[in-house]
Amino acid sequence: MYPKTIHKLIESSVEHVLGNGQNKIETCKLNDGPVEIEMSFMNSGVAENALLMPDVEMVSPNRVKYLEKDILEAYKVRAVLITLGGQ
Repeated sequence: MYPKTIHKLIESSVEHVLGNGQNKIETCKLNDGPVEIEMSFMNSGVAENALLMPDVEMVSPNRVKYLEKDILEAYKVRAVLITLGGQ
């Protein structure tokens, strides 16, 4: 099939599914409260480096956990800890 044909097929399928607003898609609701995340690393040195972040505590030699006020803050800390682990 040609790209233009596929594009028209997708467009008409979306219009069919969504219709005139009668078929409403419910949005996903995220947890509004605190989020606790526990992460394990391949070696204990990285877990020890993670302790440099505030509120991070060691659970086992290669595992840490932290509690954040919401999912967005937890995601940011997770990204930092993964970056620390890659160094």
